[in-house]
Amino acid sequence: MSQYDSFITYAFTQHQIPASLLHRVRSWVLSEMPCEDGDCSRIHSAHRDLGYAELGDITVLTEAMAQLNNCIVMNTLHDTDRKTQQARAQYIQDAGGREGKGFYRYALKAYYLYHMDLLK
Repeated sequence: MSQYDSFITYAFTQHQIPASLLHRVRSWVLSEMPCEDGDCSRIHSAHRDLGYAELGDITVLTEAMAQLNNCIVMNTLHDTDRKTQQARAQYIQDAGGREGKGFYRYALKAYYLYHMDLLK
């Protein structure tokens, strides 16, 4: 099992983040991960923003996971339950449709922090 697969399992079992959504952003997250040739031993700062200013304040894995859930809720909340369910299904399919934005960035930071915890 790869480290990203274990991250997906953790996110789904501990924080109820849909696994299919994390699979959708996988290639982007892995391409943006600050590792050289798979060597992530240089990961050492939870305050690192990974090139995106909004990520600098997220320093704890549980906070990153809460932000992922918040992205889902805020992007799918509508005035009726039916509209919300439809929007959630669409969001899970395309992760908001904006590669490299929103959910993608928060998933990157969550994976970064998860990876940091594994190196401890």
